[in-house]
Amino acid sequence: HYLDLGASLIVIKGTRDGTSGHTRTGSWLQPNFPVAVVDTVGAGDGFATGLISAHLDGLDLPACLRRAAAVGACAVTSSGDKDGLPDRRQLAALLETECHERELVS
Repeated sequence: HYLDLGASLIVIKGTRDGTSGHTRTGSWLQPNFPVAVVDTVGAGDGFATGLISAHLDGLDLPACLRRAAAVGACAVTSSGDKDGLPDRRQLAALLETECHERELVS
């Protein structure tokens, strides 16, 4: 619907299956990272931070979704809205251990 209204990118986060990104040329699914949830406060902010920073780093959509999901997952592993956010080294380590990108069948 939103693509038909002119949006170039739609991102849907926080579903049971993970995060999805949709453009006019395709759709991608990033499964959730398995983490022990301590507090969900800050998950959305972490997700947005990951998505925006990946976009600013010039990553493609699947990599942007992967970073966003990883940062959001880290955010829920501790109390508060920012204590669980990873630095670049921690983020790289998490992304190296988890390979969850897959393209959806259109």
